Amino acid sequence: MRRSREYTEKRQTIPFYRNWLLSATMLPEKDLGKLIKCVTGYLETGERPKELEDCNNLAVRLCFENFVVADDQNFKKFIARCETNKKNRNAQKESLNDNDTE
Repeated sequence: MRRSREYTEKRQTIPFYRNWLLSATMLPEKDLGKLIKCVTGYLETGERPKELEDCNNLAVRLCFENFVVADDQNFKKFIARCETNKKNRNAQKESLNDNDTE
C-alpha cells in the first residue's frame, strides 16, 4: 500500500508485534537482516522491495507478509484518523465563524 510523504515523515516508530517478533527472531541472523532491510524499505515506499522477490527463504517471505498486513492496517487507521481530524478542524472553524457573525 503506497505511503504518503506525510505518513513516512511523521512516523518515528516501527511497531514490532509480539507474534511477528517471535517468528522473526527464529530466523538466522543473515535472514533476519534481510527481513529488516525489506521491512524498512516497505515502510518508506509502501512497495515490496525487489530483494524480497529474489528471496528463496519462505520464512523470510512469511514474516514480511505478516508485517505488511499489520502495517497496512495501521496505515488505514492513520488515514482515517487524519480524515476525522480534518473534519473536526473544519467543524470547529465553521463554529467559530458562526459565532463571529452572531
